Amino acid sequence: MRQLRYILIGILSILVVTFTLSQDVAAFGQKENYNIHGGIQFGTNFYHAIEGQQRYAPFGFMANGNVQVQLGAINIPLSFSYNNMQGSLSKPFQQYGASPYYKWAKLHLGYRSLNFSPYVYAGRTFNGVGIELTPGIWNITAFTGKLRNFFSIQDTVVSGALVLPTFDRNIQGAKIGIGKRNKFELSAVKVKDEAGSSPTSILNPQDNLVFGAGLNFRFFKSIQFTLNTASSIFTNNTNATIPEDLQNELKRYENIHQVNATSRISFAGDAGITYNRRQFSLGLKYKRVNPYYYSLATNFIQNDIENYTINTSIGMLKRKLRLRGSLGIQKDNLSNQKAYTSNRLIGSATAIYLPKKELNMMFRYSNYQHENSSGLAIINDTIKILTTTNTIMFNSNYKYYTTELLSSSFNINVFNNYQIDESPTSNRGFKGLGINLSSPIEFTAKEFTISPSFFYNKYTFSTFSQGRIGGGITLSKSFLEKKIITSLTTLISQNQYDGKGNGNLFNASISGSYKINKSNSFLLRLYYFDNQTLLTSSSKEFRGNISYGVRF
Repeated sequence: MRQLRYILIGILSILVVTFTLSQDVAAFGQKENYNIHGGIQFGTNFYHAIEGQQRYAPFGFMANGNVQVQLGAINIPLSFSYNNMQGSLSKPFQQYGASPYYKWAKLHLGYRSLNFSPYVYAGRTFNGVGIELTPGIWNITAFTGKLRNFFSIQDTVVSGALVLPTFDRNIQGAKIGIGKRNKFELSAVKVKDEAGSSPTSILNPQDNLVFGAGLNFRFFKSIQFTLNTASSIFTNNTNATIPEDLQNELKRYENIHQVNATSRISFAGDAGITYNRRQFSLGLKYKRVNPYYYSLATNFIQNDIENYTINTSIGMLKRKLRLRGSLGIQKDNLSNQKAYTSNRLIGSATAIYLPKKELNMMFRYSNYQHENSSGLAIINDTIKILTTTNTIMFNSNYKYYTTELLSSSFNINVFNNYQIDESPTSNRGFKGLGINLSSPIEFTAKEFTISPSFFYNKYTFSTFSQGRIGGGITLSKSFLEKKIITSLTTLISQNQYDGKGNGNLFNASISGSYKINKSNSFLLRLYYFDNQTLLTSSSKEFRGNISYGVRF
């Protein structure tokens, strides 16, 4: 989308003029406004597979850091990460980025992320260049770069995960907004795969153009109105043929987007109004995501749904109890293309109880996806792209004994949820159930902590189930007024398949850190992993890393 390139070049030109004509001379002339601070860590990784597949290289080098440079009135935050310990998942991992800014002008370089709207562009990391200008009530943003296609990650880590060959994915975007408390924004994002960049890819080269608008308006101090809308033109395969009877609705976009038989145009949006008064709020919200709505610049968005919800929250018992909830109706089959239509009652509830400083509890229930939380997750050694649609969760922390010499607490976390694997080769749902218990005991005078734990998790698929049950203990001890901190963790569990034992898993790790002074530190970590299974290949491996950190 060449228009976005021209916008970016124009904004960069404005930035240069701004730096030249609007410099704060006083700030540039003061010595204390020239400094550098932050931290850098570098070291080595090592790995050895005693039994099973060699998943990583025997040795590797890593480096990462976050540095803030101040040059007069200009601030330059820098970040980088590099790891050349190659494995089955990727080439040497490296990310680097900087976001220098001066007053209301900010430049993005390298690996950065921005947030336009939940339907247009929502926080995905890109590698490129961008600019943000916020003079007065204006907000102008433009960027261009490369975007990773995480759907190319397949298979499991234990049995040998891999990254499928995929096309170079380009992304360009722009946003303009006006207002602070009350604001209006327009945005556009273009994501397109370079069809010739990967001749061996089995994935389709895709093309996506999304336009969005947002409004946030507050009146009478207590009433807030919000609106988010977006339209998406999505082509699932740019190599597909162009039919002669291409829809007139799509033909109008031929000059800005590649359309063919796999192209779809769709819409999404939500609108809500909320009343807030002290510890009470009440709101109404409408959300609709039409069939075939996609945005390659966001996490997975559930489409073909329509929600009507009422939302409320209230604080009680002198703010010791906080209740939040929503209740509504959800409908699908919006285009009447399915064999049936489902209407269901949807809701969510959250209760946070803080009766005293020694005790806190939280309970949460939801039976619909009301936020974008999809992404890569490791579930029982398997990489998945997940959407959580139904969840029950409870966690609590209770400090049941505290003195000058000894303190102890009890932690519990329980979850039960239904998730959908959005991987192109899967698209199946599974249920997850888990419980984690721990009870750390700290001997204050001895600077020693012992923490036993127990865990159980189970994942039920359509034809089988798998899980683990076990426990462990963590010991940690500090010396020389916490200049040296050591930790030892051991975990042992039983693998389960369809409710029966499937071998055992043993994990052990030891770490030690030495704070040489305020600026320098040394860290050593060692890991041992032994997974003995009856149905698949067993594995034993040893890995570790040594690193040195400098803060300045």
